[in-house]
Amino acid sequence: MNEFLFVVVLYEMSMSQSLTVRSLSQRCARFQQHVIHLLVIDNTPGVKPESCAVNSETEYISFGENRGLANAYQTAFLMAKAKNFRFLVLFDQDSDVNDDFIGALIEMANDHGSSIAVWCPEVICGETSISPYSLNSFGWPNFNPRRESKWLYGINSFSVVNVRFVQAIGGFEQFYWLDCLDTWLYEQAHKGNWSVRRLSASVKHDLSLVSGRTTPSRMRNIAFYESSLALELWPGRRILGTVLRLALRGIMHAKAMGGLRNSWYYFKEIVNGARAGLRRRSGKAARLTRNYDSFLSPPKPRISVCMATYNGEKFVARQLQTILSQLEPGDEIVISDDSSTDGTLKIIEGFGDSRIRLFAGQNFRSPTYNFENALRQSRGDVIFLSDQDDEWIEGWVETALAELRNVNLVVCNAYMIDAEGHPLVRRVDRVLNGIRRTGLFHNLYQNGYMGCCCAFRREVLDVALPFPARLPWHDWWIGLVAEVFFDTKFIQTKMIRYRRHDSNASPTGEKSKLTLREKIYMRWRMMTELIRLAIERNPRRVTRTWVWK
Repeated sequence: MNEFLFVVVLYEMSMSQSLTVRSLSQRCARFQQHVIHLLVIDNTPGVKPESCAVNSETEYISFGENRGLANAYQTAFLMAKAKNFRFLVLFDQDSDVNDDFIGALIEMANDHGSSIAVWCPEVICGETSISPYSLNSFGWPNFNPRRESKWLYGINSFSVVNVRFVQAIGGFEQFYWLDCLDTWLYEQAHKGNWSVRRLSASVKHDLSLVSGRTTPSRMRNIAFYESSLALELWPGRRILGTVLRLALRGIMHAKAMGGLRNSWYYFKEIVNGARAGLRRRSGKAARLTRNYDSFLSPPKPRISVCMATYNGEKFVARQLQTILSQLEPGDEIVISDDSSTDGTLKIIEGFGDSRIRLFAGQNFRSPTYNFENALRQSRGDVIFLSDQDDEWIEGWVETALAELRNVNLVVCNAYMIDAEGHPLVRRVDRVLNGIRRTGLFHNLYQNGYMGCCCAFRREVLDVALPFPARLPWHDWWIGLVAEVFFDTKFIQTKMIRYRRHDSNASPTGEKSKLTLREKIYMRWRMMTELIRLAIERNPRRVTRTWVWK
């Protein structure tokens, strides 16, 4: 059986620039009696996706995009299982692997227990020991744990992981794709019949979280995942301890990055991240495909484009062309037609494309409930809303999928055009940009969730359906549901050509014909329906049924 699979994850750094790759190559000769292999996984965006053997002991894989540590480690685990390696040795790209660590690995390979999940050496950042550590009842780390302590935790880099243990827990959790994956991994060992053991070696590693080089946006992501982890794994007092620790850490990093005058920016980002993390469901993300070959080229989530049509023969053909060019063979366009009397149905059927699922002969007399029918018939993991008379700009699907890795609903920006396709520049600035931002009360007052610009995960739809009675607009309801129970994001990228003409069903850009009484009643009804939904369905318990890299 093979022994060690060394895993180095690169990001915006080549193999020749990586200190870890260079130091490992120099010391591999010491493993004369143990079969080793070096796997370098490149997460640098824009690099050509490929998988190749550099030499007999080194393999290189690039994804062409940043898929995070969890994805890289899962790829390594699947390779280790396929090629019968016993241990995964995890590294960052800028770690100096010394002779002390190599000697400890050789000693460990000759004498190790079958119930040991992870071996953790002493990792020093500057003059401070940062791993292993223990956690108290409030989730605060103790970086000087007792030697005999059984509840040890460590960082990803330099951890030596038993492949049998990873297989027993079902692989690396993809939800914690970058942050908190190490804590989650060690916690799985403590929850099961596994143990964590110290490795008799001391190594140096520069960790940005300790050395104080972390930006406010990075702290927001850390707060999000640490809060999610505390909510999933630990009792209430650890959640409180986690939030307090994050606040103190923000002050420390603000001081290191320009003085305490920056504390407000760090504090705001940490609060936003922790709030979003605690609002998430505690259910874990679904496991990924367990086949090694398919994992190297993972499939995208299945896409459903939902469209409601009524007498749209003038523009529907162009819209379908711009959508179909961006879909894969397994995707679908679900069209619900509200008894069109023109040539709309003939145009749609004339495409002869198996990805189009047409539900004709409906009699809703309402674009809102016509859309609801299309949404009910959808089968995809990601839902796109589409009007019958707009045009998609190339790249909208890829842009949305990239954003939906981190949020549940995304809204792009749009070019506004007239019936002939001429731009309406002034209206774009006045109408679209003025209302495009998150916030429940802001969007309750003036809806910024324009349906034709929305894409969202299946879990949002599972909560939003069925639509309440007498609902004015479908996109308003879906946006408010996502605003209350999930995470949303508005992006400035313009991916839709939004057409305004005499036959539009929605009033965007025009003065509302509703009376003040009708406007107040409509918003009151939306709020009461949201409250009812929260009481009856408890949407936060909805778990994700898919995940992609």
